[in-house]
Amino acid sequence: MTAIAGARTGSMTDPKGCRCHWGRRRDCPSGVNPCRCERFPIRGGKVVALIDQPDDRKAKTLQRLQAALTDRLYVLAQPSIEEYVPPAVYDRANRDRAADMSELAEVRNDKVATDELKREISTALALVLAEEDLDSIPIIVEAARRAIDLSE
Repeated sequence: MTAIAGARTGSMTDPKGCRCHWGRRRDCPSGVNPCRCERFPIRGGKVVALIDQPDDRKAKTLQRLQAALTDRLYVLAQPSIEEYVPPAVYDRANRDRAADMSELAEVRNDKVATDELKREISTALALVLAEEDLDSIPIIVEAARRAIDLSE
């Protein structure tokens, strides 16, 4: 999952021990005081989340995010942000999109390797991303603009 404006979406969906938006008054499981949810309020807050297209296993998580974030949740139409970015951007970055997708599939069970590869791909794509590409990635643009608007 991807996050914009200061919080990872995975931490926002765990109601165990949260003392704020989930309505529970127990200590935050991370031991942080105030808990991360108080620092990054979900409901009525400024958190904007951009997530990959969820599969059926993530239906409950998606429902929780939709309930908490309402119109501040943006869902990609692809299973990953790497698949959402058009091939032309990969070409300009001198990357083989098919090879990158294949390699991501190979390392998907290794979090460190996946994170490293995703960082490598995103850095290369970001270096060549141009204003004329924005029309081809509307969900990313809309989520980023919303996060900027809420931060002001």
